Amino acid sequence: MRTKSLLAPIWLLVAVLVVTSESRKRRHKASLKFKDCGVDPSRPLHFHHVDAHPMPIVIPGTLHVNLKGNITHALPRRINVDLSVRKYIFGFPFIIPCINGKVGSCTYENICQYLERFEAYGCPRVLVKQRIPCHCPFREGKYSVRNLAINLPKVVGFAAMFIHTNQEPCSSNSANLKEPKSCFTCDDPKVAKACKKFKGEYEIRARVLSDGGKELGCLELRFTMKRRHRGWFFKI
Repeated sequence: MRTKSLLAPIWLLVAVLVVTSESRKRRHKASLKFKDCGVDPSRPLHFHHVDAHPMPIVIPGTLHVNLKGNITHALPRRINVDLSVRKYIFGFPFIIPCINGKVGSCTYENICQYLERFEAYGCPRVLVKQRIPCHCPFREGKYSVRNLAINLPKVVGFAAMFIHTNQEPCSSNSANLKEPKSCFTCDDPKVAKACKKFKGEYEIRARVLSDGGKELGCLELRFTMKRRHRGWFFKI
């Protein structure tokens, strides 16, 4: 009996060392994995290559994206996106539900309506430079994005997925926008613990659908995210 009691803490120590070693290996091997998950052979949208750096994705910060794909025939003017978001905990995927119809595993209907202003006023310069369209309809052709910088803001709205709250995320531009009466940021000590849960491994599947539900394309991404530690110098 005494021998077993002595062995228990030893086995516990070994288990901790193994888990720590495995987690370090994952951190060193962090990378973006992608998959063209389309199943309809007649789908017009195809993804050939996707990568990004830095990995893990650091929030806040700047993510640089490379992407290659092609469209075999023009997409319709009305497009829906069915988004599925999962977070891996101890190696098991847990689906993140749709929060307020904006964040998580949501269906975004008629995304073209949000791009109409670009059709009227023109695309951002960074997209024009790479000859990437930014409004519907998206025409047939081969498309390539090289080192496109995407700014990831300081406010982490995904924290809402891990806490039970009716609060809205604070705006990243509080000087110009009227703030809601109740909002949160990761600097708020009340939600600091919840924000720590934000880091980890995620899987996102985006299915692009026609208004009638026909598959136009599908992209699956798996990556790791973490929060930037305070005191680090960075530029967004």
